[in-house]
Amino acid sequence: MDTTTGQAFFYTFSTIAQALAGAIALLAAFVLFKLQSMDAEAPHRAQSILEDFAEDHPKHAQLQEHFVHSRWDRFLALLPSEYPLSHTTTAHQRAYNRLRELRQERTALVAALKGAVNKTLATMVGAVGGLALAALAPDGHGGMWWVFLGVSLLGAGGFAVCIASYRPILAALWKQDAQG
Repeated sequence: MDTTTGQAFFYTFSTIAQALAGAIALLAAFVLFKLQSMDAEAPHRAQSILEDFAEDHPKHAQLQEHFVHSRWDRFLALLPSEYPLSHTTTAHQRAYNRLRELRQERTALVAALKGAVNKTLATMVGAVGGLALAALAPDGHGGMWWVFLGVSLLGAGGFAVCIASYRPILAALWKQDAQG
């Protein structure tokens, strides 16, 4: 392949990989910050729910154990099926609902981040593969123009899919809580 074409492919594919690596790193930093804020809010909500149970309640000790170890999914699963109880205050009900929302949001956010990372890695591997293909092409690549066009379109398409996969994560990051 001639020098100009080779350099063009090299810079194109390496730029795609660098841009995606930077984007996913920045996105991961924001996601970690959001997860930390969710994890910081969960004990306050769980404490309110725990206060709703008398110490002599059969499940109080188990709820306390899950509370101490920050096992919120187990904590929620251990709550009686009739919770909120008849004497439960509105504040306790709000705490229960918010803790459930936090767990669902956290699960969805982690799943979306994993999907985005996988798509990003696949696109980066494709970009590096495109570099290898460009390097192996013979000079003059007369009949190979369609390969270069295909690899270029694949790289651009992969880049677009990656960027589109970041949308649900960004939406979750900036979602305004109704509870404040």
